This record gives sequence, structure tokens and C-alpha cells, in this order.
Amino acid sequence: VQTFASNVKTIAKSHIAARRAEADQAAQAKIDAITTQSHHRIAMLKQKAVGRIADLKSRVTELESARSNKDSMIAANSKKLEAMMEVLRENGLAQNFGI
Repeated sequence: VQTFASNVKTIAKSHIAARRAEADQAAQAKIDAITTQSHHRIAMLKQKAVGRIADLKSRVTELESARSNKDSMIAANSKKLEAMMEVLRENGLAQNFGI
């Protein structure tokens, strides 16, 4: 035989279980929303990083090209200078320039 007290206890347990389930569901929904936001933010940051890396690679290529051009100019000027020094030597003027 169930008594009034046992009925109240059963109803209270049921009510507590229902509230707990609602709270768990609400908490899980918040966790899911935060997780989704985090994934979107991470994807956005990855995309931004990939773009930045591409920009930096382009800049590196540009700088390497400029360096290569300057190296070529230096090599060409060195050859011209060496040819001028040879002319000075041939004409006996190298000593005037400490060559």
C-alpha cells in the first residue's frame, strides 16, 4: 500500500529527473553552440592563415627575383671592372690605381 508520503516522494523524484533532463539538454545545446562557433572561428583563422602564407610566399618569390637580378648586375659589373683593370694593366696604368 502506497502512502501519501511515498506518492509525494515518487512525484518529487520524477519532477527532479525531468528538471535534470531539461538542464542536461540545455547544457548540451550550449556546448554544441559553443563548439560550432569554435569550429567556425578555427576555420576562419585557418583560411586567413592560408591567405597570409600565400601572400608571404608571393613576397618571398618577389624578393628572390630582385636578389637574383641584383646578383646578375653585380656579376656583370664585376666582369666590366675586371675588363677595365685589364686595360689599365695592358697600358701600364694599373700601378696608379693600386692594382
